[in-house]
Amino acid sequence: EKIAHPPHTMAERGILFSDAMVRAIRGGVKTQTRRLALDRSGKPSVWTKLKPGDRLWVREVWAPEAGGGFLYRATGDQAVRWRSSIHMPKRATRSWLTVTDIRVEVVQAISAGDAKAEGMAIHGRPGTPEPTLFEKQWNTLHGDGPSQTNPDVLVITFRADR
Repeated sequence: EKIAHPPHTMAERGILFSDAMVRAIRGGVKTQTRRLALDRSGKPSVWTKLKPGDRLWVREVWAPEAGGGFLYRATGDQAVRWRSSIHMPKRATRSWLTVTDIRVEVVQAISAGDAKAEGMAIHGRPGTPEPTLFEKQWNTLHGDGPSQTNPDVLVITFRADR
C-alpha cells in the first residue's frame, strides 16, 4: 500500500549497507532497500518517517586516510584498521540517495523485479531465483527464519546521486 505524505521539508538520514550492497548501489544495480516497519519493541521504526524527496547518506566500512581523505573497504582500498559503518560520519560519505518512493508490504511479497532492484542479481548463481537469494540475505541480516514470520517492511526506492 502507498503511504500518503503531506508536503514536508527534506530530511537527511544515514543508512547502513554491506560492502556488496555499496558496490551494487555505486554500480547502478541496487535501487531499492527494505527495512523493518517496527523496531524490536514493536514501535514504528525510524524508517517510517521517510518521505519521497528525503536524502539518505550511505554509511559503509571506512577508514581515515592521512591528509584528511577516506578509504572504503567496498572498493578494495587497503587500510590498517577499518571502522564500522555505524561510526561513519556524514562528511566521509561518498554516496547519497534520494528517496523516490516508499510503501509497506510483507517481506515475502517481494517480486523478482524488486529482488533484482535490491541488488540480488549480483549475488546469485545462474538459475537461482532472485527472491530466493533475497530471502537468504534477509535471514542472514535478521537471524534465522525472520522471512518466515513475514514482517511488515518499508520498501524504499531511491535514486543514487553519488
